[in-house]
Amino acid sequence: MLKNQEGNVSMYLKRNIYKELFDWKQDSSHHLLEVTGARQAGKTYIVNKFTDEHFRHKIYINLFEQSGHQFLECFRLAIDEASDTEYPEYSLRSAFQLFEPDFVDSDDMIIMIDEVQESASIYNHIQKFNCYFQSRFILLSSYPGQLMKPEFESRNEDSVKLSVDTLSFEEFLQSYNENLYAQYLRLPSEPLQKNHICSNFKAAYDIYLQIGGYPNVVKTYLEKQSIEKARGALIKIIDTFTNESTRYFTDIQDARVFTQIFLSICRIAGRKSRRITEGSIQREIQELIAQNDSIYVSRDTCNRVLDWLYFSGITDFCSETARTDSVDFKPRGRSYCHFMDSGLANYYLSLTGLNPRLILGIPNPENMMNL
Repeated sequence: MLKNQEGNVSMYLKRNIYKELFDWKQDSSHHLLEVTGARQAGKTYIVNKFTDEHFRHKIYINLFEQSGHQFLECFRLAIDEASDTEYPEYSLRSAFQLFEPDFVDSDDMIIMIDEVQESASIYNHIQKFNCYFQSRFILLSSYPGQLMKPEFESRNEDSVKLSVDTLSFEEFLQSYNENLYAQYLRLPSEPLQKNHICSNFKAAYDIYLQIGGYPNVVKTYLEKQSIEKARGALIKIIDTFTNESTRYFTDIQDARVFTQIFLSICRIAGRKSRRITEGSIQREIQELIAQNDSIYVSRDTCNRVLDWLYFSGITDFCSETARTDSVDFKPRGRSYCHFMDSGLANYYLSLTGLNPRLILGIPNPENMMNL
């Protein structure tokens, strides 16, 4: 933990993905980089830090914010002017020059487009004309489910895709206690012979399971040393995600739909038998919502929301495997749904009335494998 000039606590949460960003820059293939991950999982922060340290010049545009509105207007003007030119990339190049008059296309220039799912036209132009630029491009998206729509034309062979998840326990431990993290790195080469060290690991893991790995939640806990205040930060993230997600659904006007689907996932996870037969997860969740809330959610809407949560990095699906034969693993469809962040899982599981102390192990059953 560091203190800035005002005396306030500031901190840098080290992320393992930093090395993958460095590998991408070093690659001579000049591929476009697409970075996705859950809302507020730390994508923009770690990519900004990396680009500030490895590029001399940068243009940052967030299509959610004023910079995005300004750039879209520049792009519209550039498209109108480019109708008579023989250079296909001219409109994109001209848009950057209108947006940033000092723009110079060079290999030391990085162009970041954040929340790129807000414009299929921008996404498609960068995908198509990346190869015409010396500058490097990074496209970031908190809602990659939107990028699956047919109007977004992805060129997988010309791009590198990275996903930023919330902090893993290892990343959390590094910020929580550096000495304990150093001991963690020596495992299993050095057996744990001291009971107090085992207790320290258990205490750290118990905190992680309760608060999860959203960077702002972790920072709040480290600053305030309060599970309750960290939970408050998590609730703000949840509210942001659910309210923003409704913008992408024409048939969902009430953010409670997401809440009820989250709770239904937890109720299924809390049952003695958690497995769901292939193809029935939508029906199970739809029926649970009908039992516990007055809102109606169709099977089709439920299915699309589940896909949305999956592509947004909020949930994932597991399936059963025979014993430990992972080589011959054949998934049986979506037979188990779980949260990707332990704090998120703990929060919604506690809302169902289950004892959090009894449910901390539910998201990671030993006989399940992530698909």
